[in-house]
Amino acid sequence: MVQLFSRLGEGRTLVVETNGVLLGYSRAASEELASRVVRGTVVRVSIKGATPQDFERLTGAPAEYFEVQLRAVENLVRAGLEPGMGVTVAVMTSFSEPRDVATLLLRLASVDPRLAEVAELEVVKLYPSVRQSLERAGLRPRWYVEPGGAVS
Repeated sequence: MVQLFSRLGEGRTLVVETNGVLLGYSRAASEELASRVVRGTVVRVSIKGATPQDFERLTGAPAEYFEVQLRAVENLVRAGLEPGMGVTVAVMTSFSEPRDVATLLLRLASVDPRLAEVAELEVVKLYPSVRQSLERAGLRPRWYVEPGGAVS
């Protein structure tokens, strides 16, 4: 896909969205991906929550995978992707304590200060179907955006 984009994507940005689990387990996979990234491509690691406990609550996956995602970001930076240009992080913050978000940003900054600067802090948008899914799962966001744009 990245190779195809390199031929067709002049003047465009391709965002490769990943939860980072494979890249966190395999430094070789991170290096392989980084070697194929061309100008205009950004690898975006999507992290659900700011702590292992938030991650487990939001995804249902074991808490230890949270650390694997952070290792993926570190692997990608070590493989040569520039924070903000070649790699970025998106963090779902709606279910996390503000202090935990700050701690996560400090951890990202310990890999490279630019990661904390370019991290995208996501807030859940409560469409009716999203609200219903969250209620069924027993999840309540600390803050959210209504579909019409109101922030709570």
